[in-house]
Amino acid sequence: MPYSPSGQPYAQPADLATFGLSQQALSHPSIGLSVQQQHLLAASQEVDSYLRNRCVLPLQRWGADIIKAVCGLAAATLVSVRGFDPTTDGVWLAREKVARDWLTDIREGKAFPDVQDSSGAAQGLAAPISTPQLSTPTVINLAGTSQRGT
Repeated sequence: MPYSPSGQPYAQPADLATFGLSQQALSHPSIGLSVQQQHLLAASQEVDSYLRNRCVLPLQRWGADIIKAVCGLAAATLVSVRGFDPTTDGVWLAREKVARDWLTDIREGKAFPDVQDSSGAAQGLAAPISTPQLSTPTVINLAGTSQRGT
């Protein structure tokens, strides 16, 4: 079985019940444990494709945001294996779209996931820090007049 650069999927089958599919959907015979693992690994590899130009893979640590995205991607493909029901399964497509949109934002530098990459930095994709520059402080006199500080 191929591996993501981290050597493991970013989510486990138990995470699917939290962030992906219901226990009822997961109990369908066509999406047993090994199928779930394969889909989670494929979704992890897809996440890597969005992160590849933003951080040094493999990831050393990742948060629930990455796990949720992986589960959103995997749930949509697992539902297609089980058999897609257009009357009830639209939610999985919506979750997949939310995950892809968020991953696109990461790739474009608009979102900053909770990860630590292999670069040795404390945070692999930290948001740029910008400190607002304040003008001269304003002193407010409760008696009704304002004065500019010097």
